[in-house]
Amino acid sequence: MSDEKGIKAISVPTVNTKAFSSDIEVVDEVINGLKVAGACIIQGLYSDGTIENLDQEIKPYLSESGNTTCKLVKRLYCRR
Repeated sequence: MSDEKGIKAISVPTVNTKAFSSDIEVVDEVINGLKVAGACIIQGLYSDGTIENLDQEIKPYLSESGNTTCKLVKRLYCRR
């Protein structure tokens, strides 16, 4: 599939960490995704507590820019 400029679209693989029984399996899948597409989305990498800490640390900076909901941060880090 190509866009209007003829640039070919590449599907980025998703790795859900909860679907694997060992860290080695997760790493293998991430490496495979990087080899195939040059990128990989990793779901479930951070715990809910870590996400909340990120939210609290970043919220003041987002508030300065007018975005107080941290939706971008949650979208980037909370893909579970």
